[in-house]
Amino acid sequence: MLFVGGVAGFAMRLGSGLEDRGPWGYYAAVFGFLFTVGQAAPMVSFVPRLARARWHGPLTRASQVVAVAGLLNVLLFLPLLWLVPSNAERVTVWFNWPWGAPHFFDTIFVLMLVVNGFAFLWVQAIPDLAALRVQSGGTHRLARLLSGSFIGTPKQWKVQRIGLAVLGGCYVMNFIFVQSLISLDYVMTLVPGWKSSMFPAFYSINGLLAATATTIVVLALIRRFYGLQRYITVDQFWNIAKIMLALNLAWAYHWWADFLTTWYGRVPRETVVTLGMRSFGENTWLFVIAFICCFVLPLLILMWNPWRKSVAGPTVVAVLSLIGIFIQRIIDYVPTYLVTQDPLDHELHEAIAIPWPGLPDVLIIVGGLAGAIFLITWAVKALGPLSNWEMQECMLLRRNEKFLNAEVPYVIKPQ
Repeated sequence: MLFVGGVAGFAMRLGSGLEDRGPWGYYAAVFGFLFTVGQAAPMVSFVPRLARARWHGPLTRASQVVAVAGLLNVLLFLPLLWLVPSNAERVTVWFNWPWGAPHFFDTIFVLMLVVNGFAFLWVQAIPDLAALRVQSGGTHRLARLLSGSFIGTPKQWKVQRIGLAVLGGCYVMNFIFVQSLISLDYVMTLVPGWKSSMFPAFYSINGLLAATATTIVVLALIRRFYGLQRYITVDQFWNIAKIMLALNLAWAYHWWADFLTTWYGRVPRETVVTLGMRSFGENTWLFVIAFICCFVLPLLILMWNPWRKSVAGPTVVAVLSLIGIFIQRIIDYVPTYLVTQDPLDHELHEAIAIPWPGLPDVLIIVGGLAGAIFLITWAVKALGPLSNWEMQECMLLRRNEKFLNAEVPYVIKPQ
């Protein structure tokens, strides 16, 4: 119902036309946030496997099911193609490319990333789908269709693992590349005179932080509502919280690097954007909230091991980080889409304040988030909350033994 309300909000915005992109700022911010969250999370299941960690099994499904939100992201992306000018009307990373830039190529790259995410999820879930096919006697249509002829032969396991490695590696590279393109073509090059070598990196860091935060939130909900406290333990939250703390610090570092260069350079066209519109000036209160949520509170919470080594501590930090990233996307998109100057102008004349969202904007925000949550919930129910074959693999390589007066886990690393 909330998603239907979001569709109604989109229809209300569509009534004003696509010629003026000013009213579409919050819509673009919702796309930027959901694209960051939905397309980033699958990387969390690949990096621990690449590092040969043995604690990642319970969080694999929680991170990969978020990829299904890519279906909604594609639908949200399409109207943006009519809102941004062509390559010839502004200075872009495509220079003087004669045709298809940026709209055609950006569409292809976004579709490639979404398809890559779905393929990554499918290959990882094949063994579980095959088990479901056997248990149901072949009556489960989805399992029969998606598992194919997988029966667990050594050759099939080898191909499946190679597929995970290839798809995971491609996904990480595709995500950073596509995030950088989105930050350039749909944010930075729409503002006259805005030139920053740090902004694409800062935009991508937001994505990496969102990946860990989203995975923790989904994992905590699965643990709570599916009653899986025995399998999803504090180890998963403790280990991923270390990564999230590093990314919170990286978020602050990349913002500081961009801010410091502008502060000391004092180039007018840069100070209007970086200092007057994105950090201080007209939108100071929003930036302060994002800074507190993405850096100050996470640092104060996760710097203490008792809070970091818990379920509640990392979950609270993950929620705060997602709130901060959403506000950061509002800062990125809303004032940018309110710019009325020609993008080819030398500089922005004055900073733009972010207005409060109207009724259509509120409906779009709530409906977009609800649509993503609906798709993720459906995927968890369809595929299961845990990756059973990875859980079994981790259990076979782990056992508890007595050491002195305590019982400690021994983890076997066959490689």
